[in-house]
Amino acid sequence: MKTEIFITRRILTTRHPAGFSRPIVRFAIASISLGLGIMILAVSIVNGFKKGITEKLTGITSHIQITKLSASSSLETEPIDSKPAFYNEIKSMPEVNHIQSFVVKHGILKTKKEIQGVVIKGVGDDFNWKFFQQHLKEGAILTSLENEESIKNIIISKLIANKLNVSVNDSLYVYFLSRIKKPLYQIPDDFPHDEYYEMLIKDSITESKPYAMKLRVTGIYETGMYEMDNQLILAHQWLVQDMYKWNRNQISGFEITLKDYRNLDDITWVIDSKVPVDLYVSNIRENYPEIFEWLPTIDINSIIIIILMILVSIMAMISTLLILILEKTNMIGILKALGMSNFQVRKIFILQAAYIIIQGLILGNIFGIGLCLIQFHFGIIKLDQQSYYLSEVPVLIDWLKIAGINLLTFINCIFVLIFPSYLITRISPVQAIRVS
Repeated sequence: MKTEIFITRRILTTRHPAGFSRPIVRFAIASISLGLGIMILAVSIVNGFKKGITEKLTGITSHIQITKLSASSSLETEPIDSKPAFYNEIKSMPEVNHIQSFVVKHGILKTKKEIQGVVIKGVGDDFNWKFFQQHLKEGAILTSLENEESIKNIIISKLIANKLNVSVNDSLYVYFLSRIKKPLYQIPDDFPHDEYYEMLIKDSITESKPYAMKLRVTGIYETGMYEMDNQLILAHQWLVQDMYKWNRNQISGFEITLKDYRNLDDITWVIDSKVPVDLYVSNIRENYPEIFEWLPTIDINSIIIIILMILVSIMAMISTLLILILEKTNMIGILKALGMSNFQVRKIFILQAAYIIIQGLILGNIFGIGLCLIQFHFGIIKLDQQSYYLSEVPVLIDWLKIAGINLLTFINCIFVLIFPSYLITRISPVQAIRVS
């Protein structure tokens, strides 16, 4: 065993009377453990926020959407075929988890006293209900059409339900505009259906007429995404197709969820290359830039916290090392008088500091990870869901990042201690022994 390691072990294992360095050492351990715990909490909470908000947006709108490319600024959509040639090709892609069709239309919900503008999203049998099943507060999700009346069942958000003062099984009216094409010329019923007839039909104008329809609330959901909850209602796909006066094979577009969100941009580009030029492929980042521009700024907060906590740990260890050197001045003089080099003596104190740092890291991991697990399982700290999109502080433990923070803290503290340890070279053996 090397001499420096042997002496360090004897210093650490031998019980001495309480000296003035003992409370400083305890303070250094507490500083490192508290700093590391805060760093672990900061990183885990930031990861939780990003994952929670992304999952909510994905559950509502999916990762990628395919819709009709239109130059019109109208809120209404143009129809596309529900079984295009590219459908099976995209569905069989290994990166794609699920693909589903949808039909979307704007309308106004009305009760006797209140009205609310909404987006009616029609979904079919291929719709993945897992997300809305998890966030369903009352009632039930939409099931397959059992009779003609079940087509008029809808699911609304808790926010809309409170505004309109309705509950499950209540009825309300939806008002919407339906566009009808009318020929410019009056065509007799017995007019021959030839090329000239087709030309007259094509040369037509579009009129929008208001319609009303009575609907029944069968379920109430709450996602916490205020902008979505304030306007989105779910209905049977056939209902919205009837509002448009479309055929059953006409839809607004497709929603695609991926197995790995990190491949979003690459898969968007691949899918875009597979669809016709008259279709528009967009992803969740493009559709909600305000949210995805805000999420990376949260990382800045965690980086600032990590830097500050590492600085606190470094300052605590520098102070501790200087005090340990001051307390062991006599020992330093004796070791030097016995022929030990400055490097060997400095190594003893660096090893002693490393032991203190490791103690702080162990306690810091217990503190930080323990709090994360408590919050993850019990959700003790709550949030204003309207402001933060989440009802409680989210936590996502990333073991690789935690290991990186531990390593970064240890390396920085040890590296910085090399410089104050030069004080040992200034200590004269004669003066140190004489002072003692």
